[in-house]
Amino acid sequence: MKRKTLHLLPVLIATLCWAGSLIAHATDTIERNEKQDRKANTPITTQRRDNWETRQTEKQETLQMANKSTGQMENREEQQGSNKKVQQTENREAIKLARALRRKGINDARVLAAVEKVPRHLFIDEKLSPYAYDDRPLPIERGQTISQPFTVAYQTQLLKLQPGEKVLEIGTGSGYQAAILCEMDVEVYSIERYHQLYQTAKETLNKLGYHPNLYHGDGFKGLPEHAPFDKILLTAAPEEVPEKLLQQLKIGGWLVGPLGGRMGQKMTKIERVGEEKFRKTLHGDFIFVPMQEGTEK
Repeated sequence: MKRKTLHLLPVLIATLCWAGSLIAHATDTIERNEKQDRKANTPITTQRRDNWETRQTEKQETLQMANKSTGQMENREEQQGSNKKVQQTENREAIKLARALRRKGINDARVLAAVEKVPRHLFIDEKLSPYAYDDRPLPIERGQTISQPFTVAYQTQLLKLQPGEKVLEIGTGSGYQAAILCEMDVEVYSIERYHQLYQTAKETLNKLGYHPNLYHGDGFKGLPEHAPFDKILLTAAPEEVPEKLLQQLKIGGWLVGPLGGRMGQKMTKIERVGEEKFRKTLHGDFIFVPMQEGTEK
């Protein structure tokens, strides 16, 4: 028995050491876990709280800026969409007007295309916009009128314009007829006796991308410094054509305009067939404002 006890003693000692090592390891593990738990449950310090609140504020501001930017983009898109719809509506109205003019006898495709492109509503007072694409004359400043679209198209058709020709318009008025001429791809000169109309027409035409040669002056005198012209167009009615205008026509060119008194005029085409020889033809009854001499502010 004694020999067996002595044999087991080293084993017992080794076992006890191993058990102690396990207990020590377990104790260290428990302490580390408790430290981690305490660290996780430690209240936020003032500095950490400030940083956390700052980050939350910045996050909210970023979201607000993003929402504001999105809202502005939506507003711009909505406004652009609205403007596009208005423009489409106006284009449709101009196209309907051109179709109506075709039914009334205007058959020059280039003239009809010009009527479709020029926004007539921009050449009149905004209050009259609902009537802009009706085939009717409308009042403008200084007791003048923007001619009936049929009249504008009819006179332009009588001119039989060719690209690059040099054209003189007597009476700029609203500028609508000048815009139609610009669309015909000709070199446009236009003279207006009323400075107010001249200025307004120039601003409107330039905003729309038209840049005819506009002048404030006496239409009875024309523009001799820029003569001769292939065609001359009168948008007001003299009783007789001023001789100075006839002399500014090229041989082979012609003038189109209403001639007569206040009770009515005849649309007249006068072609210059020689140095002092002219041929006249009549093209229907019309009523225009009278053509006046001189200039006014």
